[in-house]
Amino acid sequence: MLPLIENCVMNLVINCTKIEELDETLQKVLCFYVYCSDFVPTKTLEALWKTLPTMPHGMKKALDLLTSKGMLSIFNYDWTSKMYVYCVSYKYYFPVLYFLKTRHPEWEDDYRRCVGYDYNKNEMFLELEEAFMAVLEHREADLLPLRIPVLMYSYLFPVAFDPCISPLFLKLDDDLFAEAFSELLVYIQDNDYLDDQNHLQQWLETKSLPAAMRSRLRSMLALYRYYSHGEYKPLQDSSDDVFFWILNAVYALHRERYADAVALFDKALKIRNKIAHEKNIFENPLTCYFLIMAYVHDDSPASIKRLDQFRNKRGVKEQLNLLPAYIVASAFRNEERKASLGLVQQLFDSFFHPSVLYSYLGFLFNRYFELTDPLQDKGFYELHPQQAVLKHELSAYIDLTEEERARLTRIYGTSPALTSIRRKQAWELLIEDLLKNESQTGSVQKEEKDARLMYLIKYNYIEVREQTRLKSGKWSSGKPISNIRYFQEGSALMDEFDRQIWNKYRQGNYDSMYLSVMLPMMVGCDRLYTGYYAPFEQVKVDEEKPYLSVEKVGNRFNITSNIPLSALLDTPDSHIVLKKSDTYYTVIPITPKQWDYYRRLLMVGYFPLEAEAQLKDFLPRISDTVEVHSSLLENGSTLETVEGSAEIALQVRPQGRQFEVKTYVKPLPKGKGAFLPGEGNALVFDEADGKRVQVKRHLGKERRNYEVLNNFMEDSFGRSLERQSISLLPEELLSLIDFVRQSSDTYYIEWPEGEKLRLKLPVSTENMHVRLETKGDWFDIEGEVQIDDHTVLSMTQLLDLLGQSHGNFIRLNETDYLKLNESLLKQLRKLEALTVKEHGQMHISRFNVPLLDDAMTGELEVQGNRLLDDLRASIRRSMKVEAGVPNTLQATLRGYQLEGFRWMVRLSGWGAGACLADDMGLGKTVQTIAFLLYRAAEGASLVVAPASVVPNWKNELQRFAPTLNVHVLNGADDRKALIDGAGEYDVVLSTYGLLVNAEEPLVGKQWNVVCLDEAHTIKNRDTKTSRVAMQLQASARLILTGTPIQNHLSELWNLFRFITPGLLGSYEQFRLKFIVPIEEGDKEKQRQLKRIVQPFMLRRTKSEVVEELPEKMEITLPVELSEEEMAVYEVIRRRAKAMLEESNAVSMSTLAEITRLRQAACSIALTDSRWKGETTKIQMLLDLIAEIKEGNNRVLVFSQFTSFLELVRKRLDEQGEPYFYLDGSVTMKQREELVRKFQQGECPIFLISLKAGGLGLNLTGANYVIHLDPWWNPAIEQQATDRAYRIGQQNRVTVYHLIAQHTIEEKILRLHRTKRALADSLLEGANAGYKLTDKELLEMLTEQDG
Repeated sequence: MLPLIENCVMNLVINCTKIEELDETLQKVLCFYVYCSDFVPTKTLEALWKTLPTMPHGMKKALDLLTSKGMLSIFNYDWTSKMYVYCVSYKYYFPVLYFLKTRHPEWEDDYRRCVGYDYNKNEMFLELEEAFMAVLEHREADLLPLRIPVLMYSYLFPVAFDPCISPLFLKLDDDLFAEAFSELLVYIQDNDYLDDQNHLQQWLETKSLPAAMRSRLRSMLALYRYYSHGEYKPLQDSSDDVFFWILNAVYALHRERYADAVALFDKALKIRNKIAHEKNIFENPLTCYFLIMAYVHDDSPASIKRLDQFRNKRGVKEQLNLLPAYIVASAFRNEERKASLGLVQQLFDSFFHPSVLYSYLGFLFNRYFELTDPLQDKGFYELHPQQAVLKHELSAYIDLTEEERARLTRIYGTSPALTSIRRKQAWELLIEDLLKNESQTGSVQKEEKDARLMYLIKYNYIEVREQTRLKSGKWSSGKPISNIRYFQEGSALMDEFDRQIWNKYRQGNYDSMYLSVMLPMMVGCDRLYTGYYAPFEQVKVDEEKPYLSVEKVGNRFNITSNIPLSALLDTPDSHIVLKKSDTYYTVIPITPKQWDYYRRLLMVGYFPLEAEAQLKDFLPRISDTVEVHSSLLENGSTLETVEGSAEIALQVRPQGRQFEVKTYVKPLPKGKGAFLPGEGNALVFDEADGKRVQVKRHLGKERRNYEVLNNFMEDSFGRSLERQSISLLPEELLSLIDFVRQSSDTYYIEWPEGEKLRLKLPVSTENMHVRLETKGDWFDIEGEVQIDDHTVLSMTQLLDLLGQSHGNFIRLNETDYLKLNESLLKQLRKLEALTVKEHGQMHISRFNVPLLDDAMTGELEVQGNRLLDDLRASIRRSMKVEAGVPNTLQATLRGYQLEGFRWMVRLSGWGAGACLADDMGLGKTVQTIAFLLYRAAEGASLVVAPASVVPNWKNELQRFAPTLNVHVLNGADDRKALIDGAGEYDVVLSTYGLLVNAEEPLVGKQWNVVCLDEAHTIKNRDTKTSRVAMQLQASARLILTGTPIQNHLSELWNLFRFITPGLLGSYEQFRLKFIVPIEEGDKEKQRQLKRIVQPFMLRRTKSEVVEELPEKMEITLPVELSEEEMAVYEVIRRRAKAMLEESNAVSMSTLAEITRLRQAACSIALTDSRWKGETTKIQMLLDLIAEIKEGNNRVLVFSQFTSFLELVRKRLDEQGEPYFYLDGSVTMKQREELVRKFQQGECPIFLISLKAGGLGLNLTGANYVIHLDPWWNPAIEQQATDRAYRIGQQNRVTVYHLIAQHTIEEKILRLHRTKRALADSLLEGANAGYKLTDKELLEMLTEQDG
């Protein structure tokens, strides 16, 4: 039985009548909930209960009473007290608050004692309450602008027009006011309230708003007033607003101008579609309902198509605000013109729709579509909707006075959107449908459809899909129709064949369309497919007659048939369905009598030779029932015998990124029969071109052909056919096509519709012409290649296609591939690797010329020019230079340092930049100083470094190169003058921060050498620092970094953009050419990138070049957190995991939770200031420091969290332990002093923040390093460790990593194994493209390994 709709008209003001009807105890309990604002815990409620007078009912009954009256709502369940936890219903919040503040303010003292004087109210409620009281006490002048969150609107809307509440809306800022205004309109409409006093119009007149915003809200209000009061007053200045066009569209619909209504709705949708995520719908349920009714009334092909598009939108019927529109759209597009009772019932369910609007529409649909007995909804006769448009729509079914009906007719006309359409009887619909089919059948020319049904075989059942035709003319893969929807409604796309299938399905009342039931109806169907991935492969279904063969074999007469015995062991049916392959089925019609004969004869299997006489008599007598072929018959077989073919067919079917290949033979090439190679009967019966024949198979030859094919598979792909099938990658499939082409008389390939691949004949170098033309700093690749008589490609096109292809085949287009011989392909790949495509032309950067010699060597002749030859000669000369170390350098370079210095000189000699990527502590600075001295006479040089490193640069320059004039830009009074005046033998030092601040003079000067120290600072290409750095002008460019790749290959691209502009192309080109393939495991692309960057990157590790460096030991110390610590940690972990799962992407709030999780692994006190428990990790640190100090050792302690270091400092202070401390707030001068004192042994403990102390410090006085927490990138930790483990260290260094067990820290440690030495991996050939994904982040938040 359908529920009764309450007729409760409210004027949206505070009304305390129902509260006053309660007894005092219930009033006091209810007011207590408002006082607490939030939910009230059971213990707090019990404290209140003790202060109340004796009640005839207990606390639980009192709460039940308040809940039954709708004044309290269940918030949660308290498992401790086994009671529900409640909060005030949002509709009663302000009435109860008003009652408390005006009638019983004295109760608040009692409440304060119950909750405690330090009780803090929920801030959102507190702000609302304070604002409410200001209005109540006539202190509106004290009201500050409000920022009420969206979730609090539900408390305001039920009393929005009360004099104490309206001023709160007007105090919202403009954006929040506009949002609240629009949400309030929806609330009023959903709950069928009226703004009879025109409060909303008064708000707009009072509130000062931007013109555009005011216009939009006025237009929105005009639409609401048309719905609620029938006022048609469109705003003429709002023609660019969506609500203006909706208002005019609904008005045209009511005036029966249906084509105009559709056109006006289209204008509204075009405006909305520009900003909406989901296109061609309206979120307002009434508006979307009227849109669909406009399509129904218009009934044009375009409108019918839009109806179907709306119905087929994914998830439309799950969006409850669109459900009314979906119900009528589906009803008018199914054969019976009937709405789904189940969907209409949802409109009455308060769980889905707490508002009455949906119930009104549900009642309308229930009556119009005659879904239930009218007596069952007798309660609806008392309906009294308030909104005029609802009265009009329901006017056929509700009681209205003559005066009301006359008024509605004046406002909306005589045609309600739904009930003005006469309900046709079933016989009328039948005649219309049959006449429509007749007209379609009699049509001379078949209509080209844009949509249709297809049938997809999945396991042992059939899935129905709705397909649309793509722009290419091909059919889409289709969207599945649910079994329930298909069973109830069918589809608007059904033709006569589809209706037969649908009727068969509904007659059987099956829960699925089973293959064995439905296939007999699909003989000859061209819309049956199979496959797990699109594009699907077409399935052929043929009908075949049953037959019996009785022939002498050896010492008996064998009985065989085209029906296997296994198919006859089930319950007899009218058809037998046989699967010959995934794409071929046969259907054999059979009578019960035939079923019995075949089953019994095949179960016998054979007759002895002595039965010959009886068989000659028996077989002719059953020939009327069974088709028999036997030499024992008087005429034997009347069928002609033909020799069968032993060719093997290779059936190819796409499956995702692979192809499945299956083998079979068709002894009669144009016949229907398909068999496994070398298996089955030697004599088979088949039909081709309407003629039935007897086919003699060559089983031995079939087996030999199959073995040759299988041997090729094993030799080429390292695996063989399994059950006559194999899965191949595209590259492997192309090799198979090449094999088949060479053996076309033995094998052939069958392709799915539209999926054929063609392999072009190999191209010789005689048909290729390549030359290099100079264009500025680039060399353009010119020339062409003739593929065949019809295809000629430019070399740019060929190299572009080559870069997108893998293996030995080049993909020319969707279907054509080109194969080149191995040596030519190798040469072209070397050439392509050096190219950059720009404006449709392939270029080679001048920086890639050193690699051109190798690419130009081979069977393909590449023609150069004089400028290219000159540059190659210049490079060769530069590479032979043996530069001497400047005699003014006050240092002796080690062998590898001398090599690094000369390498920089050689590259600068022909204009190339350099990346010195030596391991930390190998003297990159002294090598650079030597280089600066070498070029000092050519002009002023600029060194840019992090602020923490600049003092070290100044000291080292003055120490090792006293002949250079060192200027620190940060300390200069007139920076521009310093820059402009810098000349020979001058070196200007700048921080990265100052690089941005002093951008104009720095980028305007032509520098001799520009050196970026710790160059990974500019790794992010989108930062302003990076942008300014790229604009610096210099004769020689140099970058220094121990970590050229910290996280991702994109960082390498930006570094090389600085030293060798254009070498790696644009970022998007680099991403597609190298990052994506390398991330997918393409080793060839990795080798290519290595070859390109190696000439400009020099990297040596300590283990390679420094023999005297002492041993370093890395130790991971597991820290077992206490049960209390793990309990808090687990709460944070689950919250972070839920946030990531809910958002499906990493957001700022998710990252904040993950940071909290990492802090909790260090100390719970970092996430909860109230934590009074022990911090296990700090205690382990203190024990470790005590052991280290016993041996007169010194230790560096690093953490990424300065807040954690503060906790460590507090404990060290408590124990009286001396320590030094360094973070980002320490000045340069203070840093230098701290380092000096530590190096001199004045203090054994140095606490350092990872970010502030990871660079530019020489702390070889320490021989112990402790990392309190792991950072995402191990290279950052390594840099910090190398403050102690560097040249000058005399003692063995021990590094401890404190890792909290069963936490995210263990997962980060595993990540280190993937990312460690990421820069080295590019040089060594390992995976250098690693980047943490959302999925991996989610895995980190799963329960930790125990």
